[in-house]
Amino acid sequence: MSEQPIDGANTNSAPPPLPAAEGRAAYLLAGEALLSDDGRITSTPQAKTVAIQALAQRMRATTPELVLAAMGLVVGNDMAARLGDGRYVLIPHNEQYPSLGADVLHVDELDPGNPRHTTRSVVPMDSPEADTLVRMVAVSELMGSWSYGSNNNVRVLALQQAAREEFGLDGTLEWHLEPKAAFAVGLELDYNRGALRDFLRTQYDMTQEVLRARGVTDVLSYRALSWPEAAQQPSWASEQFIGQYVEARARPLASWSADRQIVADWLEQRGAGGVVLATRTPAKDILALPTTGIGYLGQKEWVLLPGDHTAVLDAVFTPIPGAAPRESTNASAVSLGPRPSRRLRPTNRPQPPRHPQRPPPPSSGAHRRSLSPWTPHNRSTARFSAYSPARKSRPSGGCATTPDTPSPSETSTSSGSPRSRSGGCSRAKRPWA
Repeated sequence: MSEQPIDGANTNSAPPPLPAAEGRAAYLLAGEALLSDDGRITSTPQAKTVAIQALAQRMRATTPELVLAAMGLVVGNDMAARLGDGRYVLIPHNEQYPSLGADVLHVDELDPGNPRHTTRSVVPMDSPEADTLVRMVAVSELMGSWSYGSNNNVRVLALQQAAREEFGLDGTLEWHLEPKAAFAVGLELDYNRGALRDFLRTQYDMTQEVLRARGVTDVLSYRALSWPEAAQQPSWASEQFIGQYVEARARPLASWSADRQIVADWLEQRGAGGVVLATRTPAKDILALPTTGIGYLGQKEWVLLPGDHTAVLDAVFTPIPGAAPRESTNASAVSLGPRPSRRLRPTNRPQPPRHPQRPPPPSSGAHRRSLSPWTPHNRSTARFSAYSPARKSRPSGGCATTPDTPSPSETSTSSGSPRSRSGGCSRAKRPWA
């Protein structure tokens, strides 16, 4: 997305250095184990079912408060108004994933010939199961707002503001809205601030419990940023700063990926200029995983709080008319699978300062190509240069390099209208329970 980091390098902190190739591989394996609960979670619907059930149970907001906060396509006020009334029933839209929504019907409206209206499917509104189901549907709807994008609808923009308030975040990236959109976000917060903050805090608490139980102290995260063609880019978004820490302000909530290839594929398929940021994220700055909230398993994403706003500029993509974008990267190597490879050629560019650095970006996408971010391969249509703690080098060919998406980038509008996301980082509404 076109989040605009501020210009300038951070010289006041000394974050941990980015690991070498073997260390990055180890971080990726550890990240995949964390995201999938050691392989027990194999699909996004499965992960979201786990998260929704836990959130519905643990959130402190009352059921009517949750319904009001989630009012939308599949959540109506009749879910709260009819709760406890034995004359009404809930009919889930999807028996396997009931949190996708449910109809509220009067018992006289039940059709014996409709298989959805069988006793096994019907949930009386005066039963404890009805309250549980309504809460799950409401939580699912709140999570769905993030699946459309991290800055492109009223509810998710309200969530961004609620996160700033709940976690006391300062210096985060502002999102400029047209007056009509800003009014709508303010109204959403006036009605639902408490429930939205509870939604975020509960995810954070659940996530921190998981991280402590696993002994996780930090993770290696990647995020891509791109800018519209005419937009001004920060001064540090150039090859001369590759491998150095920059102060890149972020939104209160942002998706980052554990897998550098995912972000690389998105930038390559987008065909525009952009950068990849890498960071070793402290556990305390992780808000949600796929199994604890709004993280997305399909892109190996977790959602982060902004932390100290610093990250390593790990790669730069420069558009080349009529060809794939040229990439310069901080990764010591990248493998694009079956494509022919050539050794990287050393450059005379001076090596950047040897201060602590953070991890490089992930990758994967609609078509994963077994890209390992640490083995040099090239393409005839682009140039790719690499930096590692030991040396800098520049190949003659190029390859795609690498998250509200480390995650993948997004294209936003000032009005809060839907952003476009393409390729491996597309964020269409996804079915989950």
